[in-house]
Amino acid sequence: MKRKKTGIFGGTFNPIHYGHLIPLMFAAEARKYERVVFVPNSISPFKVGVDVPSTEHRMNMTKLAVKDFPLFSVSDYEVSRGGVSYTIDTVKYFREEYGNIELILGQDTFAGFHSFKDPEGILNTCDVVVLKRSFIDTEYSEYHSTGKVIQINTPFIEISSTFIRERIQNHLPVSFLIPPAVEEYIKTNNLYL
Repeated sequence: MKRKKTGIFGGTFNPIHYGHLIPLMFAAEARKYERVVFVPNSISPFKVGVDVPSTEHRMNMTKLAVKDFPLFSVSDYEVSRGGVSYTIDTVKYFREEYGNIELILGQDTFAGFHSFKDPEGILNTCDVVVLKRSFIDTEYSEYHSTGKVIQINTPFIEISSTFIRERIQNHLPVSFLIPPAVEEYIKTNNLYL
């Protein structure tokens, strides 16, 4: 019997959008995950000093976005720890929690994997699943030869949180970019204005 796998997907989720959700649905099917855990970070080491809404708002938006997807859940692990969130600490925690885990990264994020804290330690803890986008070349990454990096093709959804925030600031519609509950939450809490 195969051990059940859990996918771990971290991010700032500022805000979460369909560009996160749709590829993750495909990844869950392709990798036959028992669950996918979204892990909003407290402070990304790559975004120190960047102004973001409170962790409470980002957690709430992420929970609203995944509430209708039975395989998806949200963890407050990084948020409750506070401070800078390092992937190595997160994967070690979830390995203890669930056993068989895979870290899910977008191909754009994987392109910078060499700058993560302890990338070899991450690969010793779990496999890394890369959501492949055809226009970014990571084929020659030094980490592909480890056998711990799995690339899967997912639909490319050209949406960024920055684009959504800019549209909100300019009072333009975002209903086609984010789940309705997230849009309502943003309006109710006057976020990104």
